[in-house]
Amino acid sequence: MIKKVLKFELVGDREKIVDILRDLKEAGIVHIEEYPKKYKEADIKLPNEELYRKGRNYLNDLESLLGNRFPRHDILVEITEEDIRFLEEQLEKARQLVARKEELIAKIELIEPYYRALEQILSKGEPDLIVVVPKGDKENWKKVEERIRQEAPALESTTVQLDSGRMAVALKVGRLALEKVKRIIEESGFLLLKLPSQYQGLSLREAFEKLKIDYYNLKGQLFKVEKDIRDFFESIKDKVSRIKTSVLDKFEDVNVLRKYSAYTKYAFFMKGWVHEENQMKLLDILEGKYQSHYFIKFDKPVIAEYEKAPVSLKNPRLWKPFEVLLDFFQYPKYGTIDPTFYLWFFFPIYFGFMLGDAGYGLILLIALLFFRWANPNSKVVRDFTTVYLWAAVFTIIFGILYGEFFGEVLVKAGIIKPIIHRTHDINLILALGIGAGVVQVLLGFLLGIINGLRLKDNHHALFNLFNFLGVASLFFYALHYLKMLVLPSPLDIVLLVILVISAIAVFKLHGPVAPIELVSSVGHIVSFARLSAVAIASAILADLPARFFEMLPWPIAGLLVGLLFHAIAFILGIMDPTIQGLRLQFVEFFTKFFEGTTKVFKPLKKGGLNYVS
Repeated sequence: MIKKVLKFELVGDREKIVDILRDLKEAGIVHIEEYPKKYKEADIKLPNEELYRKGRNYLNDLESLLGNRFPRHDILVEITEEDIRFLEEQLEKARQLVARKEELIAKIELIEPYYRALEQILSKGEPDLIVVVPKGDKENWKKVEERIRQEAPALESTTVQLDSGRMAVALKVGRLALEKVKRIIEESGFLLLKLPSQYQGLSLREAFEKLKIDYYNLKGQLFKVEKDIRDFFESIKDKVSRIKTSVLDKFEDVNVLRKYSAYTKYAFFMKGWVHEENQMKLLDILEGKYQSHYFIKFDKPVIAEYEKAPVSLKNPRLWKPFEVLLDFFQYPKYGTIDPTFYLWFFFPIYFGFMLGDAGYGLILLIALLFFRWANPNSKVVRDFTTVYLWAAVFTIIFGILYGEFFGEVLVKAGIIKPIIHRTHDINLILALGIGAGVVQVLLGFLLGIINGLRLKDNHHALFNLFNFLGVASLFFYALHYLKMLVLPSPLDIVLLVILVISAIAVFKLHGPVAPIELVSSVGHIVSFARLSAVAIASAILADLPARFFEMLPWPIAGLLVGLLFHAIAFILGIMDPTIQGLRLQFVEFFTKFFEGTTKVFKPLKKGGLNYVS
């Protein structure tokens, strides 16, 4: 259900606006909108605004340095000079810690390529020479290597990665050919590997051992500094979060006062929306403190204003979690039908019909309960898991009807007998899918009629009425024609007459392309056959592991292959019913009646939230 709203316009004493704004935010019940700029905008200044501005800059720098966001806090405080000094001191500490971290990273990046290269090279013995070859000069190096081989036929060459743009080539050429090979390398323009200054003068083996010690010492120091940064963040998190929330809350006030309000010399103007149920609460706030300093006018939105009216939903606890699906799609326009109930009613049934395996349903149920337990404070997780808990329950119910528990294991063992066999009763499964399409498409037209009447759009209501009659008559006449339904003689003629009248009516209402809507609606009904297709495919896929287990001669191999296929079937069994089930709602069903909006009721409240109406 869409909550009813009232629009309001508030006029008050300009000197009281900061106090009124504070109380409105404390109540958290009004949605305000930008006021038309009929009046010159005043340069509103808040007390200590420069102090808050400095605090915001310090907070931005602190979060940028630490690479972490301080969470919002429930407690708001008045920012003082002491708080700003605290932020300045913490920012300096953070700079020192981050500078130390960057210094260690730079040292590690300097020696790590040499350490890694020597580690690989020395594992194959100590070379006579190590040449640095840029990746773009690989072809030239091949020619040089051929020249070297002529001077040192016993050449042994090992190539390893030095860094992203260079390779290190280790050469064993023998003592006799060493000088000639050095000369060839020098003439060709390639350079011998040169270690950092602190490792020069050491043998390769000694240099490697020192590189190894230094590398792991630096890594240990880096680990400690990173821990110090994490500990530092945790030590200041609570206080900085309070300051951050208070600073952002103050700048939200500035935003509201300068963007969403208008002024004269002595008065301010503000407009917005409030839920009907909160009208008296808003009046009590204003009357209690500002009796002679304000005037407010309330009006119910007329149909022409429904596009602008912000929407919030109020549904019974049973299907309220399904509102989360609309969060990711679109909210219904004010004054129209809220489809949350229909999502709750149809989606879990379709999901269970398609997946339809009690074993998979049980695993899904356990996984959802664990995920819910692991994320107790997340409303999104709570809502989504509730949606899928309903789906898991219907999966178990349909699994019992189909006699499926990780495929047909129990049926083949003679433990249970299916009421409906998905791969044998294909016609029945198909009929159930198409039947669901008929019910939901026709229901969509009925809801479209109701929306048309609510919006006083008789043209749209009549269009949906004749679509409903046309599709219903076409469906029943098709059943009669295919001898799947026997109708008395006059009734089949009546259906044809209704079909013709409906086609003419939609032509008159929406022009030449309108009759195509009838054909399109039939296509939407047929589209529900995807329920049957996924249900049958799911049954076949769930039964494959048992077949592989029987085919393979080694029980362990059969068990592993079976588990792999069950995992694939389970993942696909969640993804496909989700995609197809939601598609049937949002495309085949919603297109018959749903009118969406981007205007969501967003109450102005404290807490440093960036307000956008």
